[in-house]
Amino acid sequence: MQDHRTKYFLAEKHESLLFMLIGLAAIAASIFLFKIYKIIEIILLLAGIAMTFMFRQNQLVYAIALGLIMQAAIMLGLDLFAEKRATEYVKYLEPLVQS
Repeated sequence: MQDHRTKYFLAEKHESLLFMLIGLAAIAASIFLFKIYKIIEIILLLAGIAMTFMFRQNQLVYAIALGLIMQAAIMLGLDLFAEKRATEYVKYLEPLVQS
């Protein structure tokens, strides 16, 4: 009876380790993608700022530029926050996976 429990708990431990490894790989990929997202969002933010100066007379394009600025700024801020949280999450998960 004890042998079955030991095998069961060992299998559970291996399964949870597998899920942690998959989670770490997903977080590492997202941290890499955050760098790409930041570059794109900064480019969109700068494009929106440039458009506000270039198209002051055209209200439609000016309004689109303001929307682009707001959306890019909000997304950049949220992505910076998410990247920081993901990095901290990986920092706390690595010792669990290594043990």
